[in-house]
Amino acid sequence: MPSDSSDSKNSTKRRQKAAERTGTNLLRYVLDHPNATCRAIAADLGMSFPNVCRLVSEFRGSGILVGGASKQTGRRGPRSQAVTLRPDLGCSVGVDLEATCVRGVILDFAGEVVDVVRKPIAPTDGPEEIVSSVAEVAGVLTKSARAKSPNVCALGLALPGPLVDAEMGRVRTELQFGLADIEFVPAVRGACGMEVGVFANIYCFAAGHHRMYSPREKGIEMVILDRFGLAAAVVWNGRLYTGATHYAGDLGLLRCGEGYPGRTYRDVCTGASLLRLARQRDVDKSFQELLQSPNEPVVREWLRDAVPAFAQAIFAAVIAYNPDRVVIEGIFNRFPPKIRRQIIHAVNEELAEIGSRPPSIRFFEGDDLMGARGAALLARDAVADPVLAEIVRS
Repeated sequence: MPSDSSDSKNSTKRRQKAAERTGTNLLRYVLDHPNATCRAIAADLGMSFPNVCRLVSEFRGSGILVGGASKQTGRRGPRSQAVTLRPDLGCSVGVDLEATCVRGVILDFAGEVVDVVRKPIAPTDGPEEIVSSVAEVAGVLTKSARAKSPNVCALGLALPGPLVDAEMGRVRTELQFGLADIEFVPAVRGACGMEVGVFANIYCFAAGHHRMYSPREKGIEMVILDRFGLAAAVVWNGRLYTGATHYAGDLGLLRCGEGYPGRTYRDVCTGASLLRLARQRDVDKSFQELLQSPNEPVVREWLRDAVPAFAQAIFAAVIAYNPDRVVIEGIFNRFPPKIRRQIIHAVNEELAEIGSRPPSIRFFEGDDLMGARGAALLARDAVADPVLAEIVRS
C-alpha cells in the first residue's frame, strides 16, 4: 500500500507536469502570435486573466518573454502590454524556390527576419543547377543562424508543386526550363547537416500571410497562389489543411471549362503558360520582362484566355470550400488594376447566377520573402512544443 509520502510526491509531479504544459501552451501561443497581450492570450487559450498575468510576469522575470509597446484591446477597451519571446532563444530557417529566384530567411523566436539571402535563377538553369542553388542558400543561412543563436530548431523548404514525395522533397514542377521531377532533400541535408521539412509553397504563403496579417481571425480563409502553378490553400480558424498527401487544392490540374478543349488551368493562366506562349511566338523576353509589358502583343494574347480562365478557377475553388475570405497572390498583381477588377467581377457574376453569396475577394502583394518566412514557420511548428517545454523546464 503506497505511503502518504509517495502519494504526495506523485501529486507534486502531476502538478509540475500540468504547470509545464500550461507554460508551454502559453509560450507556444506567444511564439505564433508575436506581440500578444495578456487579454488575447487569456481569451484564446481559455485561461483566467489573473493566471495569464502571473505566468507572463514569471516568464518576463526569467527572461523568456520580453515586453513591447502597449496595445488597446478592442475599440474602447483598456491598454495591455504586448509580449514576445526573447529573440535569441531560438530561430528557424526557411528557403523558398520560385521560377526566377531562390529566397531564404532566418526567422527568430520574436517573429522577426534577421538574415536574408537571395540567389537568382537563370532561364538556362536546369534541375541540377536549381537543386545546387537551393542547397547553397540553405547552407549559407544555416551557418549564419548557428552563429546568431544556440538553438537552430528547424529548416523548411517551400517548393512549387505538385509535391510527389514530401520525405525526399521530390516535386513535379514546371519552371523556366519546362516540366521535370526534381528531388531536393539529400542535397540540402548534406549542405546543412540538419533534417529538412518540405512543404508546398502555397501552404508556406498561406501560413505566413495568416500569422502576419490575421493571426486571431476566425472562419475560413482561402489563399490562392498563381505563379508558375495554380493552387488554393485553406486556413480554418488558424489551422492549415493540406490533405492526405500533403498537397490538396491543386487548381492547376483541373480541366478548364467550355472554350478550352483538353486544357487544364495550368496550361492557360499560369506563369509557365505565359512563358510557353512567348517561346511559341519567338519572343525572347525574360519572364520578368513579360510581366512588366502588359501591352506586348503576346502578353495581350495570353491575357485574353488567362483572365476568364483564372476567374473560372477561383469560382470553382469558392464553390468547393465556401470560404469567408479569399486572398489572391501571384502574377496578376503585376498587371494593371483593371485586370484584377475584371477577374473579381467575373467571379461575383458567376456566384450571383447560382444564388451564392460572394466572399470577400482581394488581391494581395506581400514582400518577396513570404514563402521563405512561411517555410520557416511550418518547419518550426513540427518541433516547437518540445523546444518550448525544454525552455520551461530550464
